[in-house]
Amino acid sequence: MNAILRMSDTKNFFEIGTGRGKQVMHACMIPEMEEIVTLDVYNFNEKRRTPVNGVYGNYSNLDLYNMFNHSEKEKIKYMHVDSFDSVDYKKRFGVVFIDGDHHNENVIYNDFLMSMEVLKPQGYIVFDDYNHPNLTAPKNVVNRVKEEYPEFEYTLIEHRGHIFNHQPKHVNEGMVIIKVK
Repeated sequence: MNAILRMSDTKNFFEIGTGRGKQVMHACMIPEMEEIVTLDVYNFNEKRRTPVNGVYGNYSNLDLYNMFNHSEKEKIKYMHVDSFDSVDYKKRFGVVFIDGDHHNENVIYNDFLMSMEVLKPQGYIVFDDYNHPNLTAPKNVVNRVKEEYPEFEYTLIEHRGHIFNHQPKHVNEGMVIIKVK
């Protein structure tokens, strides 16, 4: 994701689906990055079972944020879906990363529509987990978007399987970068 952010030359990054906050934590370390907003269904201080350094425990995003020792982390704004209004962020972000729900096509497609509202002209939308063997919804939504918006540019970045677990690279699986025109 960092390479995409650097390539896009954006100063504003929006993420749907905070998870553990890994992407926004990496993004805040890019000196040119000025604004980072991450949206999630979990409240910032709501604890849930998640791994830290390979060990599962009960952590909130606040806990994880406090563990992250970087002077630029104040750039990150965590938001709960119930408090988000896309009108406040209309056409504001150069890159939007969709990494929220991975099972409900309607939710993922609505995330895409929200992305279109907050994305600057000529910006990038990135979908995670395209063609994942256990997740069909992200691929189905990306394929729907391709049919509805043939004028956009689509690039698949195959990045799964070969980095940490010594398997061959997963072909036709990974992140899809959409250049919106």
